Amino acid sequence: MLELRGWTNYRSLIQDIENVFWSGSSGPLFLLLGTPLTKMNAAHSAAGGAIANENAVTAAGEPRLVREAGLEARIAAIVEPALIDMGFRLVRVRISGRDGMTVQIMAEQASAEGEGAITVENCADISRDLSVILDVADPIEHAYHLEISSPGIDRPLVRASDFSRWAGHDVKIETHEMIDGRRRFKGILKGIDGDAAIIAWTPPEGGAEEIRLPLPGIADARLIMTDALLEASLRETKKAMKAARKKERRQPRDRETAMAKKKEKE
Repeated sequence: MLELRGWTNYRSLIQDIENVFWSGSSGPLFLLLGTPLTKMNAAHSAAGGAIANENAVTAAGEPRLVREAGLEARIAAIVEPALIDMGFRLVRVRISGRDGMTVQIMAEQASAEGEGAITVENCADISRDLSVILDVADPIEHAYHLEISSPGIDRPLVRASDFSRWAGHDVKIETHEMIDGRRRFKGILKGIDGDAAIIAWTPPEGGAEEIRLPLPGIADARLIMTDALLEASLRETKKAMKAARKKERRQPRDRETAMAKKKEKE
């Protein structure tokens, strides 16, 4: 019997759901052991609460400045607190028409520095857990493919710490509103100053200059692939993956053992 303890502890929710057989990694959750309909209604109510409390959950970590809209925002509100509970951070959510419909969730390791690569094993764990949560919340009416990925080398910049961390590298930024007659800028990221990102760029009319782009007004920001960025990313990836493997050895996540211990207590 499915027992929901609330959405403050996602690991407990996932383990409870996995105590019954289910099928369908994309789309609705099919409970095969006659779980009462009231339990599923409770799950949907919990999902609605997760969406309503998005800002409160995000406050637990550094908030994202560049956010989604529409259905992508609904999905982000559902998966972001779950990722935090698992020790990761949401980078972005994108929906595309690839393979019918693909929901891409880009995530990274939460770390003191604010960024960290994720391993293949991390992606598998995230995919398994988020599949359960999305199936219960059921925000998508159509069948879809769930894709978990790391930010990549030419990564999006979505938090203030991203603009500090990747200072010195080439970047392209698009703003919500016109600044000096344009919305698209390409140059070298100099870092942040207060609530603005600083880039050194050369306008089409010539003459190198620095420009301030208010962080709340940035609609999209992404690093540009260069040899220097590739080398820096490789160093960061090796460092982050080493830390991730050390963490996994220190805190093994053996799902079968956890479930067996729970059954013994029952």
